[in-house]
Amino acid sequence: MHEITKFIKLSPRREAIFHKAKQSSVEPPSPAIRLLCPTRWIVRADALKSVLDNYNALEVTWSEALDIVKDTEAKARLQGILAHMKRLQGSLAHMKHFSFYYAVALGQLILSQCDNLSRTLQNSTISAARQAVTALTVKTLSSIRSDESFDLFWTKTMKAAEALNIS
Repeated sequence: MHEITKFIKLSPRREAIFHKAKQSSVEPPSPAIRLLCPTRWIVRADALKSVLDNYNALEVTWSEALDIVKDTEAKARLQGILAHMKRLQGSLAHMKHFSFYYAVALGQLILSQCDNLSRTLQNSTISAARQAVTALTVKTLSSIRSDESFDLFWTKTMKAAEALNIS
């Protein structure tokens, strides 16, 4: 994930391709791609959500970027990402596999709750209202472990994957 987001954000040309693909997409408007920070846990859910929201635009960007990249280091990095994806799934179309989409969606669900908890706990002062939010977040994290919650998440993820033609 870190390489995927970094590869877009660190190149103005690839970012322009991404924005062009995003504008021509039929998907509803969504925020831009967010960099996945390996050291700051608080922004990880937002980065995963940005990948989910921009799924089709990212696929278009990969295919166009491979054709236009001239820089050998960047081309090697892109081929490394694609090779890594191939190793993981046996296909260059890693993002088209349900297992990848499911993992990103599950990570976003869990990390979004953890982000709320982390923000509250890292605050130097915690008010009664903040403590209530913390208790609610812990309760939510516990409740998403139930069978009913999993079934709902599975159904929602399957529908989203079908809409994106992910198998």
